[in-house]
Amino acid sequence: MHRSALEDTLHRAGYNDVSPPPEVPPHILRDLHQQQRLGSVLPSRAADPVRLAGDLRKALYSRTVEGGGVLARLHELKGDQVSAQRVNEAYRQATGRDLWSDIDRARSEGRLDFDPAPYFQHLFPDPATGHWQAQQAAYTRVEDPQFARDLHNAIALRDGPRISELLSRAGRKPDEIWRLQDNYRGHYGADPIDHIRDRFGYSSERSYLTHLLGESLLETSVLSIPEAQGVYDRLSTATFRTQDGGEARIPFGHPEDGCYDRAHRMAKQLSEWGYNSRKVFAVRAHPTSSLRVQADTAAGAVWGDPRNITWNYHVAPVVLVQHPSGHVVEVVMDPSLKRGGPLAVDEWLGLMGVSRNDYLRFDTIGPLPPEVAKVVDDLGYGRVNSETALVLTTPRDTYWAANPVRTLRDAEASSMASQSKMEDYARLSEARELGNRLRYSAQMNGQARSEATVREIAYAVNNDPAFHMLLADVRAGRAWPPDVLLGVGPEDLRLRTDIAQRAYDMLRSVVGAPAPPPFPPPRPPQPPR
Repeated sequence: MHRSALEDTLHRAGYNDVSPPPEVPPHILRDLHQQQRLGSVLPSRAADPVRLAGDLRKALYSRTVEGGGVLARLHELKGDQVSAQRVNEAYRQATGRDLWSDIDRARSEGRLDFDPAPYFQHLFPDPATGHWQAQQAAYTRVEDPQFARDLHNAIALRDGPRISELLSRAGRKPDEIWRLQDNYRGHYGADPIDHIRDRFGYSSERSYLTHLLGESLLETSVLSIPEAQGVYDRLSTATFRTQDGGEARIPFGHPEDGCYDRAHRMAKQLSEWGYNSRKVFAVRAHPTSSLRVQADTAAGAVWGDPRNITWNYHVAPVVLVQHPSGHVVEVVMDPSLKRGGPLAVDEWLGLMGVSRNDYLRFDTIGPLPPEVAKVVDDLGYGRVNSETALVLTTPRDTYWAANPVRTLRDAEASSMASQSKMEDYARLSEARELGNRLRYSAQMNGQARSEATVREIAYAVNNDPAFHMLLADVRAGRAWPPDVLLGVGPEDLRLRTDIAQRAYDMLRSVVGAPAPPPFPPPRPPQPPR
């Protein structure tokens, strides 16, 4: 399909400007790359206090102060008193005033649309009573009938602080919110959001309460560069719940397939953490010009010897980042590309072999027009070819770009259809990434046969429980890599990857352990006695 035909289709659908956005200034790219080298400089799981102080300053210095926006920003602190002190210090440096005094001043001057102070009790619980409050909350889960009754009574009384305390138990976790809504709907025949809207009308207090139920209006829409790096690092190790109730890491070490589900699970995490995001899709199918990347976690690859991967499409979340100079740019969160941090969109595309002259760019906030959806679907599934890529930004709820925009919960239904496959990918991803880290550590240490080297390797992968099981079994002269790394039986030949085998052989040589006996063949089933 020629570029002109793609442009005509987009123009007929109303997408008049399909040219790439302005290039990101070099100094912003330089600072993004420098932050990647430094890693996250913020405390673990903490919002940027300087960014938060700036957001609060902007809110409190307005003629009319929306209390819901103030509460949403304070909610990012997760009740941590130390983080609150850091934000107050950053606020003082920027304004010369105390944050809490400015909130009180806005209230006394009548600029606040409602008084947020009663909400502070559960946002920042007193250390003397906070443990007791947490115990009380633990007695009632969001799916319990008593919780639904408590929430319904609080809404009927228009008791905002009590509603907030109850909704905060879901922690903005989408799965918890859906259980909460199902519980409430089962008892009262309506979504709690609808009842909150009826009782609180059009107010920022209502916006804050629905924010706790996952709505995006008050989410943080622009991050700082250090904060974006911290979010990337958290996403890189994010997990999802497996069918047996356990946890597995999102399989960024399986680049061949699964980007659609990785992007969905990252979107859920970003929503839980209170960050507004969208998704960016790159779509190009061609016998010689498909999207192409090199990955050292691909099948048959090892660290230092990557393999080519080709895709017809790829997707990842995108967020906005503000540089200290004031420029706001889009960055892509894509740990599967193993670049160590957020990437500008052109950088992300460049890693897949797409230059600025090779793509048409457009955004959508709703369903794609049918003729555009068909082109995207045909390219994504390889039914037509084009050397020109389509790059489109969609709402975060979109699971596949050609399908109508739905809610995040609807996207979850699509994700659940891929659950078993993603769990398989997660096990394989763990083996590949662990094998690469072991291989890297051994190569950096010259594969010296010493306990010091083993300690260094253990330190490099000390967050992987599989490593400690592997080390113990290798020293004892037993274990087969798929069994130890993946927890599966020897009959699962698909998971006996070259990476796992090489990592196993390398580690065995490092610790000087004897080779284990060959694995016996599976025993035939025995007749019943």
